Amino acid sequence: MKEIFVIKTSEEDFIKQCLNKIISVPIDTIYRASLYVACIDSQTLKLQHLAKIAAVKLNEDNNTDSKENISTYSYCLYIRPSKLIKLAEPIDFSACADNMPQYLNFEDILGSVNDNLEALKNKKKLSKKEVSLIVARYLEQGINFSVSQKLEDAYNLFDRALDIDKNNYLIYFYLGNIYVDRAILELAIYYYRKSIEINPRFHHAFNYLGLAYMYLNKIHNAVECWEQALNLNSKDEFALTNLGKALIQQKKYPKALEILNMAKEVNSTNLFVYNLIGVANANLGRLDDAIESWAKIIEAGQDDEYLHLNLARAYFESQRYREALEEYEILLDMFPAGHDLHKLAEQNIEVLREKVSEKTVVINSIKDISPYFIQKFGIALPNIDDDLSKKINFNKLADYIMMFDLSSYKIKSIIFDKDKEDDSLTYDEAAQSITVGREAYKTTIKLRKSLKKIKTLAPLKDKNDEPVNKGEEEAKTKDKEKEQIKIRQIQTQNESSRISSEEIQNALEQAQALVSMEPNNEWAHYSLGSILAQIGSFKDAAAEFSIASTINPNNAIAWYALGLCHVRMNQHDEAVQALQQAIISVPDSRLTSVYEEWNYKDSLAYFGLGDVYIRKGMFDEAIKIFKKGLLIDATSALAHFQLGTCYEVKEQFDEAIESLLNSLSLNPNFSYAYSKLGIIYFRKELYNEAQVMLLKAVGYENPDSESYYFLGEVYLKLAKPEDAKYCFTNILQTATKDDMYYEKAAKKLEELGNKK
Repeated sequence: MKEIFVIKTSEEDFIKQCLNKIISVPIDTIYRASLYVACIDSQTLKLQHLAKIAAVKLNEDNNTDSKENISTYSYCLYIRPSKLIKLAEPIDFSACADNMPQYLNFEDILGSVNDNLEALKNKKKLSKKEVSLIVARYLEQGINFSVSQKLEDAYNLFDRALDIDKNNYLIYFYLGNIYVDRAILELAIYYYRKSIEINPRFHHAFNYLGLAYMYLNKIHNAVECWEQALNLNSKDEFALTNLGKALIQQKKYPKALEILNMAKEVNSTNLFVYNLIGVANANLGRLDDAIESWAKIIEAGQDDEYLHLNLARAYFESQRYREALEEYEILLDMFPAGHDLHKLAEQNIEVLREKVSEKTVVINSIKDISPYFIQKFGIALPNIDDDLSKKINFNKLADYIMMFDLSSYKIKSIIFDKDKEDDSLTYDEAAQSITVGREAYKTTIKLRKSLKKIKTLAPLKDKNDEPVNKGEEEAKTKDKEKEQIKIRQIQTQNESSRISSEEIQNALEQAQALVSMEPNNEWAHYSLGSILAQIGSFKDAAAEFSIASTINPNNAIAWYALGLCHVRMNQHDEAVQALQQAIISVPDSRLTSVYEEWNYKDSLAYFGLGDVYIRKGMFDEAIKIFKKGLLIDATSALAHFQLGTCYEVKEQFDEAIESLLNSLSLNPNFSYAYSKLGIIYFRKELYNEAQVMLLKAVGYENPDSESYYFLGEVYLKLAKPEDAKYCFTNILQTATKDDMYYEKAAKKLEELGNKK
């Protein structure tokens, strides 16, 4: 940071502006971040007055009636000074009028005036080639620092480049990026505007200028920026995506859909675009198209809970109650009991069960289950008892059989193996039966995936195999289908697992063969455990990792993997023991080389242990462990975030802020960190800082109602009631009525005079 920013203006005007607490930076002068502002009188070329800088603000004349584009809008930077300071002796710069300084250090004022003036006068001028080479080197190094989130180092290099060349548009652009990362958005806009002034065809500056406006909730300005970027480059994916999102916020859904479809043509793999297309279609009432877009994202492997929530709502509005029920069942398993979304799923499942009751199964007692399935689907469930009925949702089972059309396959019975604790599926061709292991029906998610996989095991029925009296059987059971199934269900924690593909199955068989050939090979057992963990067989995986760590008690990777398996099985005490063993193990040189090859660090065990302590509510212990892990590897954004979460729970807000800022410096797109940081700032009554962080949080995909609610609260504190209304209204438009912030937002709107 420069110490004293220098402007050349009338001393009389400067003093008057200081007294009015607002100094206008001349348009031909480039502001440099400084502690003080000083004036060199335009007539006498003497410097005698300076003032400390309290704040810097940007003022723009963005008249929406103007036909000009945003690059031509006038703007001015204002400095809010504190007390005016007068030097005992003025400094005369008339001797170096052709080389007037843009900034000074205190040494220049307090040191030998004549020596400093002589240095300015004799300052060497670089050739154009020298300037070009030096600036290029500074930019290259600065960009590398920016990518590594070493923002201060990057800023210093860009600032030095600006000392050499004031007419390079790239320098201003990269300085703008630094200020965005620091959440100093008005200065970011100032530098982006400078970049555009020099090169009006530099579309990247328009893109990021739009982003800065978006963070400040100036949606109209952001839209203009992205439209201008598209005028310069019609296939700019960044501009298309962000313009589409902004148009959705402006409720211009047809135009948003048009733009987003163009973005999809440019990059058909951008899942975020598919999500926005789904939102636009949903708001236009095109629910089938919205469902198709969101389903594609889930099919691509992004199993996000808010996508399932959107799908559930869309299915409900489309009166596709069975599919809506399916999505809420999935949501139920993705969150623990007591979580808001778990409660929401429970309530909607109850409602939807009533809506689909006439189409679901009719079972009045345990003994009726298998006969019903035989009548309904031609598939028997031969080993059902009271104990099994507590583990399996037979309503769900019936739904899945219909959804996956399993009755079209050669399956006469589904047998639930209550003793085999893996998630295996076996098909007996002779008996035409499927046997399902316990892990495969532990949760509705697993049951759904297992039954889906059955279609890859069982062959299709021939048309001749269809029963002749199928219509008669359906007629006999038609009256019975008016009742609703009454079977007990249990609540379960989320257990995410992936069905083994053919590739994983082959790898599993190879790993098992290797273990058989080399039973004392720790890495053979580790490899087998890794594959078992991938397919969700955590108990079997834990057994293999345990063998590996027994063969070599110093194999920290095996201990670490064992700890993670215990975490997935909710065996927290066992997880603590395994992760502690990973920490205290002493690897030999052979192990060390393997760790380096696999990029394993002891910090992983510390972070895993800290996570377990959080789950156990042991926040003091978690803080100590995360700190130790971060001493080994300070580059984990998630670890900094979890440490900040611990501090927040203990109401140590300053420490929480520091940890969350560290997290964001490593992952600038960590939306949850922005949200948490904004809420903490709000609680500390730092409303401007809270505003910036919460604006970033709601700028990401699927912003939560909590972030919008606290952003509204911030706007109320900043005396911006219209902006607050926008936030609270947004909650009413996007959140469900049972969302905890829905009622709060409604009350706030009533208080603001906006009666529903």
